[in-house]
Amino acid sequence: MSVKEVRIKMKKIILVLAVLLSGCGVVQQKQMQGEMQSLKAYCDGLKQDPALDVIRNKMSFDKPEKPTFEMLTLNEKPTEQDKQAIKRFAEIKAACMDKFDAFLDKRGLANYKTIIDSYAAIADGLNVELYNSNYTYAEFNKLIRNNAIEAQSALVNEDEKVMSRRAQAAQQAYQNYMTYQQTQNQNRIINNMNKPITCNKVGNYTYCN
Repeated sequence: MSVKEVRIKMKKIILVLAVLLSGCGVVQQKQMQGEMQSLKAYCDGLKQDPALDVIRNKMSFDKPEKPTFEMLTLNEKPTEQDKQAIKRFAEIKAACMDKFDAFLDKRGLANYKTIIDSYAAIADGLNVELYNSNYTYAEFNKLIRNNAIEAQSALVNEDEKVMSRRAQAAQQAYQNYMTYQQTQNQNRIINNMNKPITCNKVGNYTYCN
């Protein structure tokens, strides 16, 4: 086997091992994507509640990390009607988080759940402060934006840690595989060396093996 062929084989083995060790093959990935899409559809449906219309342009429901210019400059505190909408949004958010936490538990993603729940708790606290008129919408949206950005950064860092652990595990598995192959080859050579030589004579020729 040439050096090029060995390298190609090594890449294939590491790739396969990385998939297997991740605990998430193609079928599982599709299942997870399907579950995530269902969760998103469920939450998107709840957010269409007309009760939220009064604050729909005052705070971001879907992308808190990207509030609009109007949201960031709205120096008003919630009206009594707004507060009812904020309360309803908190109920919807809690329902979504319950389902999302169940999904994370099912998939064994405890580290991600810890990160998401911790930042969600901060967001809940900010919602309460807005409801109590301790913030203007501009102040609230800036704080929510910063919290969402920090949450995304924490999740990216966790992704990098997970990928690093998987790569290390795949590399170790490959090294174990190569050690096994070398041992097998050495045993084969030793067995051949210890094998008795048998000679056969045919006419004037003698053949040994």
